[in-house]
Amino acid sequence: MRRDVLEEAGGYDPAFSYREDSELGLRLARDGVRMVVDPALVLPHRGAPADARTRVARAWVSGASEVLFAQRHPDVAPPAVPAPSGAAAQAWEAATGALAALMPSHAAARRVGSAVDRLLRVLPLGAAGRVVSLAVEAAARAGRRHGRPEQRAYRSQKDAELEGEARRAAARDAARDAGRQR
Repeated sequence: MRRDVLEEAGGYDPAFSYREDSELGLRLARDGVRMVVDPALVLPHRGAPADARTRVARAWVSGASEVLFAQRHPDVAPPAVPAPSGAAAQAWEAATGALAALMPSHAAARRVGSAVDRLLRVLPLGAAGRVVSLAVEAAARAGRRHGRPEQRAYRSQKDAELEGEARRAAARDAARDAGRQR
């Protein structure tokens, strides 16, 4: 995208903690900007955090960002989610709702994520992935329910993620350098 088009649209809205890219895309589309995806372009993007505490907290803030998105764009309906069918889907839905009820705040989501990290030490691998998925989905739901459109309070989440990424990158670099010295 050309810089002048991005600037004319107002760029990314700094009020968003997450989903700022979707919100910008919507504004650009409404302005009639034609977007083309070029598969030859490669951009770095943050991957999923390594620990459940960060993943669950991020999901909560992402859900809270949906509150701001809905406030800014009330004419945009959220994606339709089909009602769960079958006993397993209904059990998942009930478990998600019950766990979401334990996360009325971002801090509560961090605590749940920390508890999941402790559980992961003893759970079998197959169950561990499902527990993380359940906690992340529940956190997003809780963020949508309890999050505030005012996103400044959630900035610490991105700051913590960036610090964690910097620490992991430094550890990778140190390991790589140690390997070269051998």
